[in-house]
Amino acid sequence: MALSPSTLSFLPNISYAFILAGAIIILFTFRNSDRNSLIAQLAGYSAITCAILLLTGLAYAKIVERTSGTLGGPSWSLLISNLFPFLIILFVLGMTIAFLSIYFDRISENSISDSYYTFSFFSTLFLLIQISMLVNTIRKNMPVTRTTYAILTLLGTLNIIIVLSIFSILKYFVTDC
Repeated sequence: MALSPSTLSFLPNISYAFILAGAIIILFTFRNSDRNSLIAQLAGYSAITCAILLLTGLAYAKIVERTSGTLGGPSWSLLISNLFPFLIILFVLGMTIAFLSIYFDRISENSISDSYYTFSFFSTLFLLIQISMLVNTIRKNMPVTRTTYAILTLLGTLNIIIVLSIFSILKYFVTDC
């Protein structure tokens, strides 16, 4: 069963709303480390993850639709160049949600180093920049250009390094406050 064109044109707006709501929740609960704030952060990251998954599916459908007349469908290079930025963002979001969940008690008890908040801020900043660049490209109804691809890949790689640093902080730098 195919979706009607009006439904397909409305789905990105739902994703944008989820991204905006998730970002607002994360920004309002950023420096708080009580249990409710962490639950809200997890909900915010989860909302953004759902939105990015929906946008990834829509981007894949658009690629398949554009290449429907070609023999064998879309090429791997076309899929990778258009979906890799989504996958990097999803990987970073997945690691962030996993680390917040695994170290939930340690964070909520505030027995972590202050550098956690610094790295978390930069990770969230890079994530929001990546998402805004990707959403801007989607809204213009354009494929991901080489320049945008390179910038998104660079930001994604830096963000992976930052999130792995957050993991190191959460695992090894425990305070007794």
